[in-house]
Amino acid sequence: MQIIFRSLHHNPHEIIMGQFIWFYPCDGVDAISVTANPEGFTTQNRVGQLLGYTQDEMVVAANECNLRFEIAILNKSTPSLLLVPQTRGKKDSSFLVQDLVSACNELNVKNLHFTHYGFIQNRLSESEVIEIVTFMMNPLTQNTLRSIIWDIDVRAKSDLKSIYQNLSNKLPRSHEKAIWL
Repeated sequence: MQIIFRSLHHNPHEIIMGQFIWFYPCDGVDAISVTANPEGFTTQNRVGQLLGYTQDEMVVAANECNLRFEIAILNKSTPSLLLVPQTRGKKDSSFLVQDLVSACNELNVKNLHFTHYGFIQNRLSESEVIEIVTFMMNPLTQNTLRSIIWDIDVRAKSDLKSIYQNLSNKLPRSHEKAIWL
């Protein structure tokens, strides 16, 4: 599996407001994973609008997802939408990354657009990123994924790159599987 780290630049209005206004879709993905957050100008709302979901559908799905603390699959359109419960960098994300991979396997997802770090308001959660990358790059992890397009806010890119480089020394061949855009 290959990870393509895609840097996103935000306009000054987004940064000042702390709100995600624009969603930049990727061609050729089977699913888009977003954080379950339907309130305001969020990635979930931008992606949901693009895929034709109503605000009511978004609120109900996000509330259920966060309440159950498990991935919600919305697949009335292509690509599928995968909602991931909010962790705010403070909850154990190891179960969630396993659940996300299971959802991808169930849907036979080959290319996943992973949007969770495309707009960073505070700091990048190092422990969360380590859990995600370690699980995804583990050769024992059974999955259908060929690639993950991982959005990263350009303001946190150097932090992510540092975390990934430290991990790549420990994970076999992971340095060969990353592309930085």
